[in-house]
Amino acid sequence: METTSDFQSLISEQLGLKIDSLPQPFIHGAVRNIAYSILVLAISQGISPSMWADLPRHKHKIWHTTFLALVNSMMITPIAIPVMFDVLKWVLTNPSRQVFEMSTTSDIYYVTGFLLGYMLIDTLCMVIWWTDIMSYMKKPMFIQMWIHHLLSLILWPYALCCHRTVICVVFYVFTEASNPCLNMQALIDMHPVLSKNYLAQVGSKLAFFFTFFVVRILPTPIFLVAFAMPYQY
Repeated sequence: METTSDFQSLISEQLGLKIDSLPQPFIHGAVRNIAYSILVLAISQGISPSMWADLPRHKHKIWHTTFLALVNSMMITPIAIPVMFDVLKWVLTNPSRQVFEMSTTSDIYYVTGFLLGYMLIDTLCMVIWWTDIMSYMKKPMFIQMWIHHLLSLILWPYALCCHRTVICVVFYVFTEASNPCLNMQALIDMHPVLSKNYLAQVGSKLAFFFTFFVVRILPTPIFLVAFAMPYQY
């Protein structure tokens, strides 16, 4: 405990940041998603063999992780959207304040912990099934996913506890709203039958393009402007 306290004091003195401990909503969100993710993987193990037809054996593990990603993105979207609207409301009602000054709320802690709980399980899957997953993703993408998950698991809680760049973390969580279409398209591409279905391919790609554009592309200029603004802690 003293080491943690000393670390927090050091950061506070050097950067002028007040670092809080992770509160119960974050822990509850993470633990809840870990339990859900384990359950979803177990369900996938039971029902997927009746769905994937003659899917090659080396793609079975990536199917399970993609199925988990699909279900997770569908679970987190309904709770991430209201939090993002709360952030936008804060920005509009506090025009004179720096956008990075928003304090972390209980809902933000919860939804971020919920998503990071999934990322932890997905990372463990990449450890346990690394051979099959890397053979499908190829090494560059596999490494990219490792970097993405590890940085998120480390930096997001740190940002929330410092009450800095909270809006950015919420936006990153919010981008999960485009992933149901992305993961559905990935499952269709893997499926031996649906991958040859023209309507399924076109429909999934159009849906992904639309959600990706609305969720990820349209808000980007706002954050670029925010990053360009002069800021002092």
